[in-house]
Amino acid sequence: FHPEHPRRRFLEAMERDGEVRGLESAWRRADGSYLYVRESAKAVRDESGRILYFDGVAEDITEQRQAKEALAESERKYRELVQNAASIILRMDRHGAITFINEFGLQFFGFSEEELLGRNVMDTIVPQEESTGRKLKPMIEDICRHPEKYANNINENICKDGRRVWIAWTNRAVLDEKGQLKEIFCVGTDITARRQAEEALARERTLLRTLLDLLPVAVYAKDLQGRKILANKVEARLMGFESVEEVLGKTDHDVYPKEVADDFVRDDQRVLLKGEQILNREQPLRSPDGTMRWFFVSKVPLRDEWGRISGLVGVSVDVTEEREAREQLRAALEEKTALLREVHHRVKNNLQTVCSLVHLQKEQTADPAIAALLESTERRVRSMAMLHEAIYQSASVARVPAAAYLRRLCDYLASVADPAVARRVRLLARVAEAEFPPQTALPLGLLVSELVANAYKHAFPDQRKGVIKVHLEELPAASGTLPGPPPTSRTFELVVQDDGAGLPDLEAALQGGSLGLQLVRSLARQLGGTLTHEGPPGTTFRIRFETPMN
Repeated sequence: FHPEHPRRRFLEAMERDGEVRGLESAWRRADGSYLYVRESAKAVRDESGRILYFDGVAEDITEQRQAKEALAESERKYRELVQNAASIILRMDRHGAITFINEFGLQFFGFSEEELLGRNVMDTIVPQEESTGRKLKPMIEDICRHPEKYANNINENICKDGRRVWIAWTNRAVLDEKGQLKEIFCVGTDITARRQAEEALARERTLLRTLLDLLPVAVYAKDLQGRKILANKVEARLMGFESVEEVLGKTDHDVYPKEVADDFVRDDQRVLLKGEQILNREQPLRSPDGTMRWFFVSKVPLRDEWGRISGLVGVSVDVTEEREAREQLRAALEEKTALLREVHHRVKNNLQTVCSLVHLQKEQTADPAIAALLESTERRVRSMAMLHEAIYQSASVARVPAAAYLRRLCDYLASVADPAVARRVRLLARVAEAEFPPQTALPLGLLVSELVANAYKHAFPDQRKGVIKVHLEELPAASGTLPGPPPTSRTFELVVQDDGAGLPDLEAALQGGSLGLQLVRSLARQLGGTLTHEGPPGTTFRIRFETPMN
């Protein structure tokens, strides 16, 4: 006999009761295996009451026993799965009354089992009305009648503390032996965070769409296959479409003549394959009404979070009127200069419009992180607007006076810094009386903007006082004893220095830090210069670059 089923139980029962009924035990076969049996027997006694033998029946119930144990194990695993699942699992009857809810569901909604079992899902975990305004009672009633229509369903639920949550439900009908609906088996997953993220994304898209459609220039984006994935109304009209939706998915070959589309694709490939930037290149294009228009076209790579090129962003500014005026006044240098000033003035006004829109959005944003991002964007765009203002106010639109531009930029940066910090920290600017072409002045101004703003923000914590210095000077040309051609370039050095707390690991911050420090490296490369840094104590950035002698 099996050790767990000693034979003495049988013998004791016989001595005590004279019989056994349905006693289950395990017997060992000759080969060492066991079988389960169910015994019913009586004790046969002599005249003195002494047991002579047993008379009974033993039934092999091994298969029944194994099936029973398998069922019990299956039920145990099912209970463990249901109770330990990281999802809401409940059952409700045909009237919506809760007949079961797992432990996760109870904890999620904040109820006890006694508070939910037997009660209707309405007004316990389902509100009468969603925050969207949808009435939920008709939906629950329909689910109870036709659960197959709601196999996958999303609706708003409510917790005991009144908190609203969004749940993605999977509903399955449970039928009785007659095939009639007995109850509904429901599994729910909390998607509140995803829903909130989707709503935030929708708001951001609405903001972006409004901003794009307000701009008087054509703005678009393309994927790696050259298909339009974003466009504003100006771009749609330029392509001959009534709505933006008609533009999406189109390629240049779907819209323009082959020779025109081929030119556009060649430019796109420079951006998509080589990562080049095409900035403010004048380009003709025949409009849908047959007239020839001229545009300033800019295209830059669009990169994903890993820095890989995933497409491009383009801006086309219609300069047809300016070009016609320039052609008509080609002989007059003054009039040509006035035309270019007007272009820069319009660009400046457009950038100021963008600044105003970003500023308005920042004022209406409650999230400090988003507000900080919008503030940085406003500052960067404002720096570019000030450059265009300096260009159209200068004597030559081809040269930007560095001293006036950078001093005015420093005054602006000091004015928008945290007042509490600005009162403790002085900003000193010493700038050489030099002039630069716009393609040099723009990254130079953005460098000053990023480094000074970063110093104001991080270098002087805990009421610390100090000084931020911005120096731009021309370095003397290297002297040599060997005769040679005269130098063709001039070397300048920009130094932005503070005596603040400093960064403990400046190189790591430059390599993988904030967007601002990433821009610093990128802008230094755009200047064709070298970037070095020192500190702590304090922090010093040096950017050395060259410009053509003429």
